[in-house]
Amino acid sequence: MILCSYGSSRQPTPKAEPVGEILRDWGYAITGESEGVDTNGWVMTRIAWTDLPDT
Repeated sequence: MILCSYGSSRQPTPKAEPVGEILRDWGYAITGESEGVDTNGWVMTRIAWTDLPDT
């Protein structure tokens, strides 16, 4: 599963949510995370992913 969150540098729009933390709180084992920032260091995108579940 891949989950993304997008933010904006314009106020009052919030920054991108910490999707890795959210997925961990829901009990998922996160296998990777990344984030993209604008030239001012504002977090615009956060991504977290998991492996396929064992079947």
